Amino acid sequence: MLIDKFSENWLEQLDQWSTRLPGDSRLYLLLDGVFVPGLHRVIRAALPTETAPQLLFEGLPGCNDDTRDVSPFLFSYSPENLKLRKALLRCDGWPMVHAITTPETHQALCPRLAEWCVVEADGQRFNFRFADTRRLPGIFINLSEEQRAHFVGPVTAWHTIGRDGHWQPMNGLPHAPTTKPLDTRLSSAQFCAMVGDSEADGILTILVDRGRQWQRSHSAVYTVMAQALKTADQLALDDGVRVDWCEACLNDATLLQAPDPLENLQHWLEQNQV
Repeated sequence: MLIDKFSENWLEQLDQWSTRLPGDSRLYLLLDGVFVPGLHRVIRAALPTETAPQLLFEGLPGCNDDTRDVSPFLFSYSPENLKLRKALLRCDGWPMVHAITTPETHQALCPRLAEWCVVEADGQRFNFRFADTRRLPGIFINLSEEQRAHFVGPVTAWHTIGRDGHWQPMNGLPHAPTTKPLDTRLSSAQFCAMVGDSEADGILTILVDRGRQWQRSHSAVYTVMAQALKTADQLALDDGVRVDWCEACLNDATLLQAPDPLENLQHWLEQNQV
């Protein structure tokens, strides 16, 4: 599990949204299939044929069954569908659930999001992990206004289950979709900012692989990690020292407390002869 357990009423919140849709809007769920491979098959079996999940990776060159099983996928939410609710419970604790309110049809929304699955940066193409709810806020804020307007289109509300297991809105949605030609290429600055946004999760993975565990919620651990990295940035520590400093802060949160976390870091460096 990579985020906190979901709040008890997360499905009830979906039911409320589905009964309060404005105008001709629809409520879709976007799920990142990489965290529960093959889930799209279970959900397909729970839904009517006309609302079957649409796979965002379907149009990629060389797409096969293995690729499909880890693809982000989109489908209309059906309240009071017990089979669907049971399938959705498998998402608990994974950063993979989005609720999107939009007047668009599947045929409009899915292809637009699919265009963002693979993007270019510095001449290289890579998997753009926007369906990972941990990555979406950092991606969204670093897109240009035109890119953001295309990415969101006419969507009126976009919620994700955040690190604390509760629904969170994506703020700053554009007022209108872009009418200009799409350019999904990222500048070096955009790419670096998005990579930097994932550093805390990367270090947590390293520490977990070392067998480290903490008796705190994921969101609490992540908060300490983010604070530790913010302090480390002030002295431009190299990668190995940054990992060790983060681990030290997770073991002793007083290192980040007043009066001066930076002074605590310098003292820690001296003690560890770094």
